[in-house]
Amino acid sequence: RWACRMVRQPALAARYATVQDTMPPRGSSLPSLSFDPTVGVQLRDGDRVGVISGKQLRCACQCAVCVDEISRAPLLDPNTIPDSIGVVDSRPQGNYAVQVTWTDKHSSIYPFRRLWEIVE
Repeated sequence: RWACRMVRQPALAARYATVQDTMPPRGSSLPSLSFDPTVGVQLRDGDRVGVISGKQLRCACQCAVCVDEISRAPLLDPNTIPDSIGVVDSRPQGNYAVQVTWTDKHSSIYPFRRLWEIVE
């Protein structure tokens, strides 16, 4: 029989947020995300509102297509993203993130806390 064992690697663990780190505080509602081509992407959580351009948010994607998984070096050239990029769809991913589908057919997942870091 093979047994699985988790090996702790502090250097790697420090680089990645855990689901617990990205979840909203217990008892709070999930933030909402909306897109208006004239305003940009709006993030709303109660009275707290943040706005960012679609291009800025798309360029902040941290997926393996946009950022090297090992070195974390950017792979996405911001000049290839049009200023007019928009959101086709957005939907929650559990209680910790939102998945955004872009007009360039790319899909990004942003933990809510990461979204607020980008917006603020």
